[in-house]
Amino acid sequence: MKQVDAANPYQDGELGTGGTADHMLLRQYEFPDTYDDNHEHLLTIDHDACMRKDHDHALMCIHQYTQRDRSSLDIWLEMASNNRILDFLKAILKADPDITWTGYRILGSASSLGTIWTLELFAKDPYGATPVYTGMDSPNVRGRQTLLFANVH
Repeated sequence: MKQVDAANPYQDGELGTGGTADHMLLRQYEFPDTYDDNHEHLLTIDHDACMRKDHDHALMCIHQYTQRDRSSLDIWLEMASNNRILDFLKAILKADPDITWTGYRILGSASSLGTIWTLELFAKDPYGATPVYTGMDSPNVRGRQTLLFANVH
């Protein structure tokens, strides 16, 4: 079993330039604390790496799915369905279409250039027993607090 990095709980006003967020959980759905890396998949990429790798594709995905710019992704996350977020992440991350992605997690970190979004996709083994979590009150969040985006569907 492999451990995922623990997220920090959400704190209002801590994203963007001047904020103190560091891998702050914005939203997760069906995401593990530990997983079987022999039978399950975890894809983690910061959005700025997506922008460097294929700027036009990343901007197109952000606009197409969120109708916003990348600085206001957190606002979109409050309203979007889990399926829409999964579709967005599969598109922007150019995730393997042969893998059935079942969950996600989005973290935010403040930087001098704005917010860095960490985008994560998870594919659970359909025959495995890996526990998965939705919301802030889960073992993969430090402090396990139920806050702003908890259990949004």
